[in-house]
Amino acid sequence: MAKQTSYEEKCAIMEEYYQNSSEKIKAKTVYKEYPIGNWQANLRASDRRGQLHIVDSLRKRFEKIGVIAPRERKKPISMMHKYETLLRFRKNFPTLKITHKTVDENGEPIGVYREDLQIMYDVGKLRLSKEEIQELKDAGILNKSIEEVENLAEKYHITPTQVKKIEYFFGDIEKFMKDYKSGNISLSMEQMNEFGIEDFNIVALSSRPISVREKSSLIKMLLSTKEINPAQELDNKGRFINVDYIYELLNRLPTQDRSIVELFYGINGRQKTSRIDITNQLHVARETINKKIERFSRYLSINYPEIQTKNSLNAEQIKASLDLSQERKTAEEQLERLILDYETVLRQEYKTLTNKYNKGISDETQISVCTYLSTRARNSLMKAGISTIGQARRLTLEKVAALPNCGEKTFIELCDKLELKLRVQIAILQQLLEEIEKKKQELQLKIAGITDIQKQEGNRIDNINSVLEEYDSAFSRFVSEENIFSRDAQIQPTGNAHNKLFDAKILNSVSQDARGEQQVSKTLLAQKKQKKIKITKEYRSLQKALKGQSDKQEMLEDILRKYGIIVLDKKENR
Repeated sequence: MAKQTSYEEKCAIMEEYYQNSSEKIKAKTVYKEYPIGNWQANLRASDRRGQLHIVDSLRKRFEKIGVIAPRERKKPISMMHKYETLLRFRKNFPTLKITHKTVDENGEPIGVYREDLQIMYDVGKLRLSKEEIQELKDAGILNKSIEEVENLAEKYHITPTQVKKIEYFFGDIEKFMKDYKSGNISLSMEQMNEFGIEDFNIVALSSRPISVREKSSLIKMLLSTKEINPAQELDNKGRFINVDYIYELLNRLPTQDRSIVELFYGINGRQKTSRIDITNQLHVARETINKKIERFSRYLSINYPEIQTKNSLNAEQIKASLDLSQERKTAEEQLERLILDYETVLRQEYKTLTNKYNKGISDETQISVCTYLSTRARNSLMKAGISTIGQARRLTLEKVAALPNCGEKTFIELCDKLELKLRVQIAILQQLLEEIEKKKQELQLKIAGITDIQKQEGNRIDNINSVLEEYDSAFSRFVSEENIFSRDAQIQPTGNAHNKLFDAKILNSVSQDARGEQQVSKTLLAQKKQKKIKITKEYRSLQKALKGQSDKQEMLEDILRKYGIIVLDKKENR
């Protein structure tokens, strides 16, 4: 083995070279079979890395012949200077993360300063006061020491690595917990696993105490029906689940189906179990287990469509109240306008014309002495056996036209002087009033129906208020308790008023056959078809009756118009 050359020997050989040669040492320079070029390159590289450990006298000899550069003497940087520089940087850049390469506007290595202080703090040699250390922590410059991290890990039942990750991304773990519980931080399921968080930031309303483990299992079960991506951030602010209602749905299942679901999701006091272990434990085929879990997910998504939010309840409460109030107001305005603008005027006109007509038919004046009728008109009436003016006033237009020797002039004279048009006008007015009465009844029924709905919605709003009160109470407890890292922490019951919200019909069984569901659909379709046929027949009968009335009215109006008698127009009165 070749003898290793010491730094002292290398220096002597290089000095001898420069005494005998005027050329500088290069990379490939060899002197007396010594690779002094490689020696020089290695010495310079080691010196730059700070790994050249030689005595000062030998260093000066190397510096004299130019093998290594003279070492600059740097003034040591005080701990207080690093402290002040870091705080000044944080004040100017409050959100910027400090890495190893971070420098400030003056070129000072902020990242190196932070690492130096952190190392000194970890080993307990940071010569700063408690207030100054706390100031660095509050500014996000100084992290907790190794001992502090271990204490926090033991306190919150997570690993030291998870404590460091949380404090790296979010700052102080206490502040992180506060922001997480208030809903200001949204995390994905993957991030929750990474940080060791067990409790979803969703409030559980339940009439019995449950553990964080069970609550998390129920939430994951609900989220699985929505096919949530584990990497997708969950915006859980203000959300809550109804534990009682979920278990009500679960209790409707057959015994075997319920056991499979409870084991698969780890709920209702059972340990979470894989599909293979469920197969061995319950002696059920793997395919059957998959089918029952899939059916339950579909059943759950139908009957428990989404995780409720406080904001959605508030919006539902306001919307229901406003919509119904506006609809009722519109109906009442329509009713008022119908009465004032149409019914009052028409009834007054109807009363005036009816009084005038009734007064005329009691007239006992003899036709033979009636001076305001012509001789031809009197003779035509008397030949028909009509002796008084009252009898003549009772005639219809068809009977007038059928009088003996009643020509066009006579017909017009009798209609005009006996005021026979009153009868037609009264009939038209009566028909209009009947239609108005129908419309009034429709509006009154509509208003009454809205009143009933308002009562129902009033009860529902009361129930919503009950839920909101329970939510506020449960949320305040969630924020005050430190249970997001503990699976076994107990969540206290909130009551059962929230059950009033869920009035949807629950299916008796989730395991019904698809053909049965199809048969139900066919039955409903047949019922709708029969109902449509019945309505069509009723509509045609009504249309036919209305057409007959319309034809009769048009005939009378045509006769009156033909002889120049003005008729009260039905459209004008609307």
